[in-house]
Amino acid sequence: MAEKRNIFLVGPMGAGKSTIGRHIADQLHLEFVDSDQEIERRTGADIAWVFDLEGEEGFRLREESVIGDLTEMQGIVLATGGGSVMSKEVRNKLARGNSIINRLKSKLHVRNATSVAHYCKQKKHLVMYLSA
Repeated sequence: MAEKRNIFLVGPMGAGKSTIGRHIADQLHLEFVDSDQEIERRTGADIAWVFDLEGEEGFRLREESVIGDLTEMQGIVLATGGGSVMSKEVRNKLARGNSIINRLKSKLHVRNATSVAHYCKQKKHLVMYLSA
C-alpha cells in the first residue's frame, strides 16, 4: 500500500495553522489534527490548566510526546502548537524524511489555501511555516 503524505504546519500562535490546516485537509481528503487539541483530549484539561499545573517544562514534555505520536501517523495535516518547534526533538520529528519548508504569510485567505492544497498534492511530506 502506498504511503500517504503528511503536511505539518508550524508557526507562532495565531498565525492561522488550524484554519488553513482544516481547509488543506478538506481539499486533499486527509485527516486534520491539532496538537494542542490532542493534548487537551489526552489530559482531559485545557492547555492553560496544564501550564498552570505542570509549568512550561511539563507542558513541553507532553507536547513532544504527542507530536512524536502524531508524526508516526500517515495521511494527516498537523497544526503544531506555537512554541513546539523550540524543541529539538519536535524539529527532528517534523523534519524526518523528505521535507520541504514553505514560509506562508499568516494572512493567507482560505480561498488561497486551495492553491496551497494543490501544491501539497505533489509532495510526499511537507512542513509549512506560517509567519505572523
